[in-house]
Amino acid sequence: MNNFGFDYDRAACAYLKANDGKSIEPRCHALFADEGQDLGPITLKLLTSLVEHGDPADPKSRSVNIFYDNAQNLYARRGVPRWTEMVWTCAGEAPS
Repeated sequence: MNNFGFDYDRAACAYLKANDGKSIEPRCHALFADEGQDLGPITLKLLTSLVEHGDPADPKSRSVNIFYDNAQNLYARRGVPRWTEMVWTCAGEAPS
């Protein structure tokens, strides 16, 4: 992790590449991420993969809540996220 400094998205990307995202075992029932504007899409993907599915037959059934305030976007280089590019639609469902 020291090789990445504070670039958590780069660290998350390296972890996912090294460990195939499908092999990550869920660790919790729900995720509440505050200050989501400061988290990159790959970091959010990694964190989301730690949440178990509410319904194992439904890949869209993870309980993930991301709280985001673009007015507090300290890392403006990211701009406003396109949630569909981050796996979720605005309604919170993963795209088909």
